[in-house]
Amino acid sequence: MTYFGREAEPLSVVLLLDISGSMSRYIAEMSRMASQALSQLRKGDEVAILVYGRRSKLHFDFTSALEDVARRIQSAPENPYVGSGTSTNEAVIEAAKLLAPRAGRKAIIAVTDNGGVNYKVPNDAVMRELFVANTIFNAIAVGKAERSRAARSGGNPDFTLTDVFTLAEQSGGEALKADRADQTFVEMIERVRTRYALAYPLPADAVSGAFRRVTVDLTPEAQRRYPKAQIRVRDGYTAP
Repeated sequence: MTYFGREAEPLSVVLLLDISGSMSRYIAEMSRMASQALSQLRKGDEVAILVYGRRSKLHFDFTSALEDVARRIQSAPENPYVGSGTSTNEAVIEAAKLLAPRAGRKAIIAVTDNGGVNYKVPNDAVMRELFVANTIFNAIAVGKAERSRAARSGGNPDFTLTDVFTLAEQSGGEALKADRADQTFVEMIERVRTRYALAYPLPADAVSGAFRRVTVDLTPEAQRRYPKAQIRVRDGYTAP
């Protein structure tokens, strides 16, 4: 192991905001607590805002001026370029591509009601982009958001039901179910900022571009001391 810690690594975050018609109330709630939530970030951390409906649009580019980010969240629903509909998987891919060239730790925080159907963008395609970008996906699932019961819509392989809960689990992040977006936004920023980073040398047998799985477990002693402890970790990474 070459590194283990949580404070030294800068953090880049994309706030991925679903601005479809049903989401206006939740974005307004989130904006009211944005300054408090973002104040938990540290010097060197940066945030961007990506909004989406049918299409995604960069609403505010990466900056460490966190008060500016807080103000721009409020105007996010006014963005006229995203179209009607909700294509979450496509938007997550765009967020991952934004983060791919950034250094340090990287995370997406989506705010959505988990609605919509994705056309020819299955979950596997989303996970590939997240792994390539070395990024975890998190979600604040508001309103009537529930885990999708089936990955496909109506048996047609071209259509995939949105399921941010599954994307979060597979990427090593988490999805929080919330009736409101304000306090949950504060909690999510805290959780993302206090995650640990673990680094180790690339194994000698690693093949460039190949996916390598990772498993992290508690020691038997730790399991006895902390029986309710949970570990959230990405399934793996793509070898450089």
